[in-house]
Amino acid sequence: MLLSLACQRCVTFPHLERTIKRTAKEMQHLPGGTFSRERDCLQALLFALRDHYPSVFGKFQRLKSCRELLAGPVTGKIIKLRRIALAGLSRCL
Repeated sequence: MLLSLACQRCVTFPHLERTIKRTAKEMQHLPGGTFSRERDCLQALLFALRDHYPSVFGKFQRLKSCRELLAGPVTGKIIKLRRIALAGLSRCL
């Protein structure tokens, strides 16, 4: 859902920000294997924001759940999802 949201042309930044914060908080309370696809997408989206939109990423950096996601391992799958998220973010940011 997050990756498709980031790839939509009509997404506003406040909507994207609310979705990221809500999803990060929800995932903080779930066991490791639950929603692994969504976790991977959120992790990739955060990496894309951190690397290419640091001023936007600063809004999420303070969230404990986002810091925990960024501390996780970076796999090839995350890198591929990061590229997809970056393409979507370039249209709305």
